[in-house]
Amino acid sequence: MTLTTAITRVCQAWSGKIKTLYLADKADVTSFTLTGGIYTAVTMASGKVFKDYQFFEDANAEFKEEPTRNETSGSIMNTQTIDVVFQGKSNALRVSLQEILDSSTCGMIAIVEDFNDQKWVVGYNEKCKKALKMSTMPSTIGGELDALVGSTLTLMVKIPAELARTFTATVPV
Repeated sequence: MTLTTAITRVCQAWSGKIKTLYLADKADVTSFTLTGGIYTAVTMASGKVFKDYQFFEDANAEFKEEPTRNETSGSIMNTQTIDVVFQGKSNALRVSLQEILDSSTCGMIAIVEDFNDQKWVVGYNEKCKKALKMSTMPSTIGGELDALVGSTLTLMVKIPAELARTFTATVPV
């Protein structure tokens, strides 16, 4: 590989956090269209769509990537993690979380929309087809009146060295 692209400073304010999390079963996503290094479309299996999750506390949702290099082999892996706090306890939330647990067997693909209106594809890439799976999901009814009542979901995938790609199309929901 050769370095060919410089980084130019962009003078703008950047906002953190996830605005919307879209999840689909890996089997429901047929392919993404890659154009100029950006995903410009997604093809879904017949009748399938992404489910959108907007009901979490907006202060507690993040997407992280952590590429690491193995000194012995020289290989580079990228761990992608989505952490989301779903606030409250209800049967409707229990049903949604159970579906995520069940989908973790074969994996899921996510599209993460941030507060800068950028969308990122997580759990799908051009080097391998490993999907996101539930890593942990502790649930709590806090010990104090002002403590958290809810569940913290962590989805994770470890893939060969490829960063999440931007998605520019409308997410099919």
